[in-house]
Amino acid sequence: MSPDGGCAAFLGTAAAVGLGMRPRFKRFSLRAARWLLPASVLAVAPKCLLCLVAYAGIGAALGLRPAGLCGAAPGPAEAWAPWAAVFCVATVLASLAAAAWRRPEPGPGRPPDLDLGRIRRRVLLGGHPPGPMRILPLILLLPCLAAASGGKSAAVVDSEFVFENAPYPSCHASTLVQASSGEILAAWFGGSAESRPDVCIYLSRRQEGGWSEPVRVAEGLETGGVQLACWNPVLFQPRGGPLMLFYKVGPSPERWWGMLKTSADGGRSWGPAQRLPPGVLGPIKNKPVQLGDGTLLCGSSVEAPGGGWLVHLERTADLGATWEIGGPLDGGGRFNSIQPAILTYPDGRLQLLCRSREKLITTSWSRDRGRTWAPLEPSGLFCPNSGIDAVSLADGRQLLVYNWREHAGGGPADPGWGARWPLNVAVSRDGVRWDMVLTLESEPSREGYAYPAVIQAGDGLVHVTYTWNRRRIKHVVLDPARL
Repeated sequence: MSPDGGCAAFLGTAAAVGLGMRPRFKRFSLRAARWLLPASVLAVAPKCLLCLVAYAGIGAALGLRPAGLCGAAPGPAEAWAPWAAVFCVATVLASLAAAAWRRPEPGPGRPPDLDLGRIRRRVLLGGHPPGPMRILPLILLLPCLAAASGGKSAAVVDSEFVFENAPYPSCHASTLVQASSGEILAAWFGGSAESRPDVCIYLSRRQEGGWSEPVRVAEGLETGGVQLACWNPVLFQPRGGPLMLFYKVGPSPERWWGMLKTSADGGRSWGPAQRLPPGVLGPIKNKPVQLGDGTLLCGSSVEAPGGGWLVHLERTADLGATWEIGGPLDGGGRFNSIQPAILTYPDGRLQLLCRSREKLITTSWSRDRGRTWAPLEPSGLFCPNSGIDAVSLADGRQLLVYNWREHAGGGPADPGWGARWPLNVAVSRDGVRWDMVLTLESEPSREGYAYPAVIQAGDGLVHVTYTWNRRRIKHVVLDPARL
């Protein structure tokens, strides 16, 4: 359900029920209609302040916490759906109960039994005189139910799986890039299970009519024939350079190392694998950014054997020939953060958004092209210790894809990750206040919908891929003008 659909469903349904109450509640019905009918009309207008005020007022009167008001609050509108259903059912039942309680005693000229059909007609049609007002509640209810039906958001241009079947049972950690040819490519790791030696990197390209058959482009075969797992591929197309594929090889995140391959033909063939210098891991999950002077700034992190998580930045001015490693960001002893996403701003500032064990998204800012960074601090957003990604849009907004949570929880003593659903999209003008605009997935799933990757293509459309229940990779195309 979209945020606007949630508002329309809740307010419109309440208006319909209010208009359809028993005549004994006529005064209340009229007052409710005066409030709810205009509010339900306003609810279909996207992100309107009046709808926000009206919706919040009704929610406060019912003792509910506002979450997802026309997409303006940091929470999905689906949180209101159960309350809307309860409110609607309870109102109808209260009307029926009141009718039964006040029914007249049998006697001359009085019906001997309760006429349930008559009550049902009054509940549905309101007991108004003949005319359009008799069916107004139903007219209001139908579009509200349609809005709540969960249809595809107008912002979703396309939605598909990159592949339906694969020769391996598990896949994860996709990455996206638009190659210099204009083609959209996706890569991920797949095998029997994460960390198993047979896990390799696979790649597919989006063509007319769908995605190409996935091909293996990297494996963890070491000198001496030892096979180790591959992890977290990152595709990147620099200006004036070959397509780059970063990935990790090793038995675990605590002991892996960075690898790099390049392609001069848009990913159709690849050069030999190069091991990055000691201590250099490359972009750990999310794409790097290329600064104005051509330098690649890569968000990286370390998961130390002792349990600490530390974010740092790596930079290369010559597309991977030489590297410079920045010191770990100061978490103040409060945060264990990894896998930063880098955002850029017109005034030259850079922002990091990071996953954390504390189950909140941490953030940091730089004003000197990523040379120094402010200490990590809470962003006000929460997620279940799961990977995130973000992109700076051409219109100046920032777009974030992540597993939404209402509040934080856990810490270093609770390193596990919770249910990785729903998967949401939020946008921001300043990187501080984030507006929830879309829910990509909300159906409960054992493995969830996780580790999103997001880019904006040259035509302005936004492409998102993510792990779908650890079995497939899903691809969604969004029109940011409709967000």
